[in-house]
Amino acid sequence: MVSAEGGFVVSLFDARTFRVHKGSVTDEHGRPLASVREQGRTGWRGALDAVGPGSAAGFERSVDVLDPWGRPLLTVSRASSHVRKPVTHVLRPDGAQLGTVAIASRKGRPYYPFHDPYGNLVGEMRTVSPRTGKPRTKLRAVAGALQTFVGGTFDINDRLGTVYGRVDPDDPWLATEDDPRTITFDPGMPQPLRVLGLASAVCLAVVRGHGS
Repeated sequence: MVSAEGGFVVSLFDARTFRVHKGSVTDEHGRPLASVREQGRTGWRGALDAVGPGSAAGFERSVDVLDPWGRPLLTVSRASSHVRKPVTHVLRPDGAQLGTVAIASRKGRPYYPFHDPYGNLVGEMRTVSPRTGKPRTKLRAVAGALQTFVGGTFDINDRLGTVYGRVDPDDPWLATEDDPRTITFDPGMPQPLRVLGLASAVCLAVVRGHGS
């Protein structure tokens, strides 16, 4: 347990429900659990992206996930997508690999398979249609159809298809990766599925090979 302003919250690794904002993670009551810091933001890649936001998206990216006191928890590092589908590596602070997240498609819909450090498939994060309510306008109907391809809501399941986690944006019909989202994990979620799902949910844009 870690203390936080008049109470106690579980660590990021133990939280059942948490909220991801752009660059930060909180518990469901708004207390800080982690922050995200991109490596190389002050270098040439950061300068390129400052001139044209998103222009450096395809280059290699690495981000550090830090606890509220600035201590490293994870590093999420994605290869360049210019020559192949990017593979994301999830690393401990000492550099040991916890697993990888790839990009694939099934019947035209994207999904993100998780592999352990030995290359064994342990599960995936997959795009699902928005869950809340029904579209009330043609615009929302079109947005809902697009979400099945670009993804607003995701399930995290093991290799047998059992769902252990969910990534829900505040507005699943018109979500972007910078919008706040809530992540919920089943307490019985096994490792390394949990840590790979956690890294993917926190660093969604990196895992998906999108802009910086």
